[in-house]
Amino acid sequence: MRIFFLGLFGLILQASPLLALTLAGTGDSELLLQRLATEYQRLYPDRSVEVPPSVGSSGGIRMLLQGRTDLARVARPLSEGEAQQGLHWRKFASVPIVFVANLPQNCISDLNSKQLLNIFNGRYSRWSQLGNCPNQKIYLARREAGDSSNRVLYEQITGLGEVKNPVGKTIYTTQETFETIAAHPYTLGYLPLSQLTSSTLNLFTIDGVMASPATIINQTYGLQLPLALAWREPLREESRNFLQFLDSPAAQELIGSFGAVPVSGRDI
Repeated sequence: MRIFFLGLFGLILQASPLLALTLAGTGDSELLLQRLATEYQRLYPDRSVEVPPSVGSSGGIRMLLQGRTDLARVARPLSEGEAQQGLHWRKFASVPIVFVANLPQNCISDLNSKQLLNIFNGRYSRWSQLGNCPNQKIYLARREAGDSSNRVLYEQITGLGEVKNPVGKTIYTTQETFETIAAHPYTLGYLPLSQLTSSTLNLFTIDGVMASPATIINQTYGLQLPLALAWREPLREESRNFLQFLDSPAAQELIGSFGAVPVSGRDI
């Protein structure tokens, strides 16, 4: 009987994932990390990685401090207060923030900073004001004030941070932003390129510059987000293994396939 139970216990251990890991946080890296998790588990079948739906960067940090996630998905640097609580941060990719629209007619391919400012402040309300486009209303899908993409836009587009009451509909997740644009003609919005899952939307150059690995690396395309993971010490072995995997050729190639530029980490 004892031999039977020992054998059964061994089978249970063999069938169960030995290393389970949870990555909670921002939606800006959700799809990419889901794919990375799939590749990681393919290479290491005894390990399990969960990438739950978005709770935002700050939500991920809160879960990390509460011990409810192993690593937090973030799309911004840690605040001073977060760092003072003993959190660490590792950037694994830079990804461009792109403006996209659901335009039945491909009537415009570039938007400049002044045009974007005037869209947000309501001075431009129709597509015909931007170019040879139909006289249709511009429906703007924008993110909430504290969103990571907004932080970048406010830094890069002069005057945007001073707009007190921007027009448009406030969207609270990256996934909902994409779904809103895709479902509604003449809607304009912005999201990380890594979260753009449809080629039917119009992707704009900004001030004549196309988002690409080259323009991200040389900084000529300024609208870019850091994709990172945060943790608390002591770092669990499961977390360390996944962070080290992000520097592997397989992971770096996958990151590049999502339109992001991989960033090698320090020794962890």
